[in-house]
Amino acid sequence: MRRTLAALLAVPLAAALASAQVDVPGDFATVQAALDASPPNSTIVVHGGTWTPITISKPVTLVGDPIATFSNTDIGAGTLKPSIRLTGPGSGRVELVQVATSGSAGGPINGAAGEGIAGSGFDALWILRSDIHAAQWGLVNGVAFAVAGVKTTTIPFVLVSSSTIQGGNSKVDNPALTKGFPGGAGVNATGATVVAIGSTIVGGQGMDASYDAGVTPPGLCPCAGVFNTGGTGVVATSLFSSGSSISGGPGGNVYTKPGPFGPLTFWDVPASGAATSVSSSTVLPVTLTQSGSTHLGANWSLAWPSGELSFIAIGAEAWSPQFFPAVGWSFADWSAVYVASVFDASAPTGITLTIPPVPHFAGAVVVAQAWTLSGGFSNAIIEPLLP
Repeated sequence: MRRTLAALLAVPLAAALASAQVDVPGDFATVQAALDASPPNSTIVVHGGTWTPITISKPVTLVGDPIATFSNTDIGAGTLKPSIRLTGPGSGRVELVQVATSGSAGGPINGAAGEGIAGSGFDALWILRSDIHAAQWGLVNGVAFAVAGVKTTTIPFVLVSSSTIQGGNSKVDNPALTKGFPGGAGVNATGATVVAIGSTIVGGQGMDASYDAGVTPPGLCPCAGVFNTGGTGVVATSLFSSGSSISGGPGGNVYTKPGPFGPLTFWDVPASGAATSVSSSTVLPVTLTQSGSTHLGANWSLAWPSGELSFIAIGAEAWSPQFFPAVGWSFADWSAVYVASVFDASAPTGITLTIPPVPHFAGAVVVAQAWTLSGGFSNAIIEPLLP
């Protein structure tokens, strides 16, 4: 079955996207200039390139076309700046689409690395089709502490969809001088609900470390008395994941030494960091799959198991997951459904949609979820419409 979303989406999306859309370069020379001048809830389309760190202080959608990279290499006095800093007014959502962060921290210049994304002041942070890395340590002078790939405070909801997030590493110039520090978390969102869909989230590597001079470890790792495990994958209150790989980072090497400054003898490597540190975790099996593309004008296909009564719905995103007894978790806003089709047990279950080629629809997010009589709600697919 093929349907064109143009007629179905035109009215609700036009209302949802009535805010301004600007281009960088074009309307503004830099991304920060566009952020400063644009009204809240604008869509800023960044036409590729590598940019210095930015600060987002209002609800906004930032779309790379192609992917836009923000690098914080050695930018900051003593402490490296995050590549993307969030300083919101206390409400609203930041949506990042096709964005990358990168950077390196030089030990002689910086005492602390910078996150890929860090901050507070919004109701939600959405990271879609993006590649987020904390700055990684290069040349180290002394002890270099890790940071998270993404660190949020007072942002209650974080979505990661079709993205990769990597925590920072901890390093030291001489392992004889330290008992180690852990790697940075992939996502550190204490107090928040995190949803990871089709994504990879990994903690950073722990610092190399050594035992006190003359101490013989009691056994192989886990090595009591050293603290150089890998970073945790996700730190949050609640985690929902579907089709995602979430893992802790690798630990650093552990050494023994006869004297305070060495020479060092390799002993072992501690276990990787924990995959998660959460109060509750819900893993949703993947029964709804996608193919094609959500680029404007492209065909996007969805499929799910057949053989029983089912339906598919595509609509706006909910601000947080909602649980419905007997049918499961929903990620869609059911008051804003754009497409809904019912299939009987004998019908093939699949639908192909043509994304409307309307330029100002870029950055809009759609949620697809299927329902079956025996299984209830499927996993969600949450995708941005791409330029």
